[in-house]
Order: sequence, then structure tokens, then C-alpha cells
Amino acid sequence: MLKKIITLEWYSLLLCIFSTPLFESPKSIFLVITAVLFSICHFIEKDWKEILFIKDPRLGFLALALAAFISAIFAQKPGLAIHGSFDFLKMYFLFVIVATDFLDKKSIKTIALVVIVSTTIGTVWGLSEYSIGKSQAFQLNSVGHVNTSATYLALTLTLTVPFLKLLKDNIKKVFILLSASTMLTALIIAGSRAAILAIIVASIVMLIFMKWKKQRTYIFIGATVMGIIILLLISDLSLLKKDTSLSDVSLLARIKHWENAWEIFKTHLLFGIGAKHYKFYNPFTGIGKDAHSLYFEIIAQLGIVGFAALVLFFYLVAKSIKQSYKKSILWSVALGAFVVILVNGIFNPTLHSEQGLLFALILALGLNNNYREPSLNKQDYYML
Repeated sequence: MLKKIITLEWYSLLLCIFSTPLFESPKSIFLVITAVLFSICHFIEKDWKEILFIKDPRLGFLALALAAFISAIFAQKPGLAIHGSFDFLKMYFLFVIVATDFLDKKSIKTIALVVIVSTTIGTVWGLSEYSIGKSQAFQLNSVGHVNTSATYLALTLTLTVPFLKLLKDNIKKVFILLSASTMLTALIIAGSRAAILAIIVASIVMLIFMKWKKQRTYIFIGATVMGIIILLLISDLSLLKKDTSLSDVSLLARIKHWENAWEIFKTHLLFGIGAKHYKFYNPFTGIGKDAHSLYFEIIAQLGIVGFAALVLFFYLVAKSIKQSYKKSILWSVALGAFVVILVNGIFNPTLHSEQGLLFALILALGLNNNYREPSLNKQDYYML
């Protein structure tokens, strides 16, 4: 019975990961199924209490969920604010499930490959719709808005280079490089300057800390490919047509939102206005429904309590990355993804929905693992 539960948990997890950038409803359904199976499995093993509150990023996700739940008590629409806390709980459960049950080498390779394959499919799908004029801007089907989709691409790109270290099959390596090139193309076409800045900074940071010559070569190849793509598309790229001065409409809009978020914070200091509530306090029409910054959105919606939870979360992530330095072959992925969240978070809210789930997954893959074998010989119960 336990073997069947483990097998179902594994396949349900893979379906959740695969559907995240592609389909809206399935990812949540499969995540709930995976969480239920995970709970049953560890209830039978009688060890579930030992895995829920370990001092790593999972406590940060819980802290953010708790802050969102408390803010809901004082929110204009409590139900909507509580739904915001569920977003953080989804990240928490995804992190816990992967970090507890699937940190053997084969599982990590399979999960990383599923992330890259699903993102590649979503990228080709989005590029196709953009090229035929069905969509006015590039976006991943389930992820949505161009900036959010660009963030998702940037997070996946941090995974591709270190993942090559795990592969011995040259065909798979070629596929990963082609996938990375496709994602880079889409990222440039999307024209999200914040996401492009984030992946550049993340690549530099990873390049400094990674000791593998091959990985440095891959990053150089990636940078070269990006340069070629820019040259080929230079006449049509919306990115290169954007005004980079402070008179740029996009930058001015963000500054207005940041000022508005700060004013909201000053009148709702402790608990904020509630998760997902910024749009109800947005006086600007036609220039977005969020605060265009992770940090300003947190202080406006969750107040001091929420910002303290965010700082705790970042501290736990940074501490875990430090502890994982050179202990896990994918620790640099967690570092790169963290940089993407921090840098892009200045200009966009980067901890919600699909991009938050992907970040939680990458953290689970990259932190504090030494390729230990899973309990109950799980490698015998699922296909790899």
C-alpha cells in the first residue's frame, strides 16, 4: 500500500511541475493531490511532525502565509486576502515535499528535466501565438503577463547551466542548450528589462562562485547566443526601442506605484491592507494593478508584519545557500534563482503564483542535499 502511495505521489508531483507553465487548473489540483499523498505517507511512517518546521526556507514561506492570514482579518475582502495566504502555503508544501522525499540524484535530474521541458514547450507555444499575432506580447500560457512570464523564464535559465553537469548524454546536453537558446530568445522578445537585468546579474554571480570550467563555457556560449539574437532582431526589438531615461512611461508608472504603496503603508502600518488588495487602492488607471515591486507590495499589503516575514524568509534562504555551498551540485541554481528574485523584485512582484512555485521548487532542489537515498527505497517505485 505504501509503495503505491509513494508512486502516486511521485507522478502527481511531476504532473504538477509539468503543468505549471502550461495549464491553469491542473497544477493546483495535482499539488493538492501530491500534498495529501505526502501527508498520508509520512503519517504512516510517523515522522511527519519532524519535517514540517525545519529551520530552512519552509519556515519563511510559513511566516509569509501567516502574515497574509493575519492581514486578512483587517482586509476589505477577507476571503481574497486568505487566498493570498494560500499562495505561500502552496510554495511551502511544494518545497517540503521535494526537500523531504525527492532529493536523490535520479529524482533531481528528472524534476529539473521536467521543468526545462515544460518551460520549453510553453516558450514555443507563446512564441508561436506571438508570431501569428494571436497575442500582442510574448507570454507563457498559464503564467500570464509578460513580466511574470519573463521572470519564470529567467528562473528556469538559472537551472539549465548547472543541470548540464548532471548529464552524460550528449543528446540531452544539446537539447538543454537549444532549450536555453529558445528561452533566451523569448526573454529578449518579451522585452522585460527587469528580468533581463536579473538574469545577467544572476549569471555573473553564478559565474564568480562556480568552479566548473565547463559551466563557465556554457554561460559564455549563452551570452554569445543572446548577442546574436539581439543583432538578428535589432530592428524589431521593443526592448531596444524603450526609453531608458527617467522620462520613460514605464519607469514613471513604477515610481507612482511605489509612492502610492508607501502612502498605503503609512496608513496601514502593522498588518497592511491584505494580500491581493493593492488593486482596490490603486488610483492609476491603465498602468497596472500591482505595486510593480515585491518590496513595496509586501509593505502595502502585509505591513510591518509581512515585511518582517519577508526579511526572515530571505535570511533563511541566504543561510541555507551558505550551508549548501559546494555540498550540492545544484546549490548554484538556488543562488542564481535567489538573485533573480531579489533583483527583479525591485521592479516586479516576484513571489506569487507560478514564479513563486518555481522558486520554491528550485530552492528545494538546490539546498542542503548530498544526493542522499530516499527513505523506503523510493527509487524502486517510480520511473526515472
